[in-house]
Amino acid sequence: MQEHFSLQQKIQDESLDIREQIDKYVKFWPWFLFSMAMCFIVAFLYLRYTVPQYKAAATILVKDERKGGLQSELSAFADLGLMTGIKNNVDNEIEIIKSRYIIESAIKKLNFNVSYSTEGRVKTVELYKNCPIEVSFFDTDASFYEKKQEFVVNSKEANTFELSKVDGKQLGVFKYGSLIRLASCKMVVTKRPLIKSLESKEFSIVVKINKLESVVQSYKNRMSVASLNKNSSVVELSLNDAVADKAEDLLNTVIEIYNQDAIDDKNYISRNTQKFINERLKFITAELGDVEKLGENFMTANRLTDIASDANSFVQNSVSFEKALIETETQIKVVNSMLDYMNSSSRDDIIPSNIIPSDNSASDQINQYNGYIIERNRIAGGGATQKNSVIINFNNRIDDMRKSIKESLKRLVVSLSIKKGDLQKQDTSLNNKISQIPRQARESNVIGRQQKIKETLYLYLLQKEKKLV
Repeated sequence: MQEHFSLQQKIQDESLDIREQIDKYVKFWPWFLFSMAMCFIVAFLYLRYTVPQYKAAATILVKDERKGGLQSELSAFADLGLMTGIKNNVDNEIEIIKSRYIIESAIKKLNFNVSYSTEGRVKTVELYKNCPIEVSFFDTDASFYEKKQEFVVNSKEANTFELSKVDGKQLGVFKYGSLIRLASCKMVVTKRPLIKSLESKEFSIVVKINKLESVVQSYKNRMSVASLNKNSSVVELSLNDAVADKAEDLLNTVIEIYNQDAIDDKNYISRNTQKFINERLKFITAELGDVEKLGENFMTANRLTDIASDANSFVQNSVSFEKALIETETQIKVVNSMLDYMNSSSRDDIIPSNIIPSDNSASDQINQYNGYIIERNRIAGGGATQKNSVIINFNNRIDDMRKSIKESLKRLVVSLSIKKGDLQKQDTSLNNKISQIPRQARESNVIGRQQKIKETLYLYLLQKEKKLV
């Protein structure tokens, strides 16, 4: 009974304490109401007058030949802490995509250094596709991209407008489509026919010509380029901007320029290889004509028609050696041609690929050498100087790879020469057996072999030329 009474007393005391606490704050209710009203007002003003930011994103597939190949083999050393400093092709392509060269090219193509805006009641609104006018600039000089200029276009009548500077200095009243001469360029203002809702309204548009360097740096800082994951060749591009359409157009243009540069690089290698083959074809064609003329003169001077019938039994045994000798001498000439080309070319020249026969290591080294040159030129085109550590690294790789290619070609020439010597010894052994065959037969064979070498080399280069077309 006593415990029940004590519990009721405790509950009553607690209720009195809560009521006393509420009474302390009730008298301040006007301040609470005022604070809530101010919060709602501040939130409304922020949402009403803050410029929103939109995010545009796009994804592209970067070709990376090391994915699943050498990269997967080198990953076995990653657990041991080795091969961790090697950048793959995706990392290099990411640096190229967000390079100043590509972003600047996209901005110039879209004329994003020129912006349009109109003054609202409180804030300035940037216009893009909804702008009632479009300003085109022609015959621009260097200062056009180096200094900031602002003009105001005020609509007057249906076909005229007033042009003035921001400080209020009037430049005159012009018709839409007329040519306006300025200090650094020529300007033409045209009316966009698609903005029908603004045809009957007066408008005042501020046209800003911003410094190209600052515009490029602004977009470069806001653009993000990253691989979706370390094992993927898919790269995501994203950009935040106050105008969603501008962000989308810039990303699309950056991707377009990047793809076109990749196509140009591939065509550059093909053109150099095509040039090398055409030069060799001209040289071999002249040599082939000389050999054929020599054979004709030999047959005419000796009044020969068919020598093979006298030495048919011996010639059949030497056919296999002759074929092997022809192939070996053809290969030696091809390799020597490549060595002559490398000795006469500079470090920046592309080496023709797929020319070396029967030596995959040299062909692979040439393809890797060409890849280094292309990657170095594209990174240097993005603004990197010759003192850049990446450029220096690529130059060292190119020098080492060039030496390695020359050594491989020299070793190949030595190997083929040894093979040729062995074949000649075996062929000489057979020739000793046919020493009774008239001198004309031996001379005819020499001329015929030279002709076959030229024909084989000529056909070989023609096949390589067809593969490039």
